[in-house]
Amino acid sequence: MTSPQSPYPWRLAEIDALVDGGVANPSVDPAAVSRALTEAGYGPTLVNFIVPLLERFGSATFLNGALRVHPFAGDESCGLPNLVDWNRANGWRQYEPAKQSPTFYFLSNSFGELLGIPVSDSGELARDRIGILFPDQRVYREAGLSWSDFFTSVAQRPDLGGFFAKQPQHAWAAEQLRQTCAPWQCFSYKVPPALGGQPSADNLMIVGLVVHVSFSLQLLKQHQEGKLTPGASVPMVDLYDREGHLLDP
Repeated sequence: MTSPQSPYPWRLAEIDALVDGGVANPSVDPAAVSRALTEAGYGPTLVNFIVPLLERFGSATFLNGALRVHPFAGDESCGLPNLVDWNRANGWRQYEPAKQSPTFYFLSNSFGELLGIPVSDSGELARDRIGILFPDQRVYREAGLSWSDFFTSVAQRPDLGGFFAKQPQHAWAAEQLRQTCAPWQCFSYKVPPALGGQPSADNLMIVGLVVHVSFSLQLLKQHQEGKLTPGASVPMVDLYDREGHLLDP
């Protein structure tokens, strides 16, 4: 792990070559990002980890849209919160499965799986591992791969591209629906496979990322706690429109 004051050793030139279209998306102001993260309670190790990536790849996509960096400012018109709000403990994260430490999520794939780095309760980096949350299973895993190696490894190794970016599923879903999803959207199953739904085209749809993550976690949490039974009404959950805006109860 790098010291609190040194930037994380991202292989930025290699990542640059992997951005869709060959051109990185508009960058962000690193001073503003650092200030916002610090004011939100994150420590220097997290700031120095994420700022170099966001400065260069503020909302970039990779592997033909299969992977996307969460834009720091979000997209209010699409219901996508800024990165600080996205990671607030009292938002959708309250429905996550129990795990060793919080995760700062900043990347997602087109099936709404979230990737990030574990952080301590004080907002510092906990360990340089890839944390991945599967909302439609309500499962969290950590892979022993350094973030400095992540983008190049995923691009070069089909097994990692399949696991982290769901490349084959991304191509299949885009072909089945005859469209791909915007960076603030994701492919989602109407009935999650964890609840008996089939991974088939007629069970597939495109929704806002916030919709997929929050609704899936709430539904699966109730299922895993034994609160859902066949034929019973679904207990109360937070509802969003298709763009990810929270609806009034």
